[in-house]
Amino acid sequence: MKPSSKYITQGMPETDYIAAVENFKNVATANAAALGLSEPQVAQITAAAAEIASAYESWTTAVASAKAVLVTKDETFADTKALIDSFAKLFRADNGIPDALLAELAVAPHIPTRSFNAPVTPTGFTGSATANGQITLKWKREGNTSSTQFIVESATSDAGPWTLATITNSTKATLQATPGQFITYRVVARKGNDSADPTDAFSFWVGSGESSVSLSIAA
Repeated sequence: MKPSSKYITQGMPETDYIAAVENFKNVATANAAALGLSEPQVAQITAAAAEIASAYESWTTAVASAKAVLVTKDETFADTKALIDSFAKLFRADNGIPDALLAELAVAPHIPTRSFNAPVTPTGFTGSATANGQITLKWKREGNTSSTQFIVESATSDAGPWTLATITNSTKATLQATPGQFITYRVVARKGNDSADPTDAFSFWVGSGESSVSLSIAA
């Protein structure tokens, strides 16, 4: 097989050079007398051709093996990471394992437990009314967070039943009522599914038929 390049002394790809050396050996062996080569010299060329071919074959085999080893390495890394991550999650979820021990394992500390502030009964519940029946109710937050809902309920008698008047995150509410007709309000703080005890009721127009605004806290 003749090389793709014109001259063997010129640079060429390795596979082409191996082919050129093999061709050089064959031609030199066949024309040893014309080239003035001795048997030891022919043997030297033959050995060199065999060595370079063998070395290249070994290299190509090693490259193929290295690729296979690389694939195995990547798969092993992925499997190992999945296993270690699963244990790390288990350890991190176990609050009985101290953070100091997690640190030794190079595992992140426990996720802080978010404290839940249960709603509490608002204080300072009061109200005022105008002659046209506009009701303004106010109360103090009493430590309830901004996400706490305040459920304002109303009733037309001290005994209830209580019905929803409005819901707000604020500490005041404006409502409309019928002037002179008894109505009472209370506020319930709610957060999620938890509710605090209601406030004392605050009543308007106590006493049937009164013409002026009358306020009282229901007993």
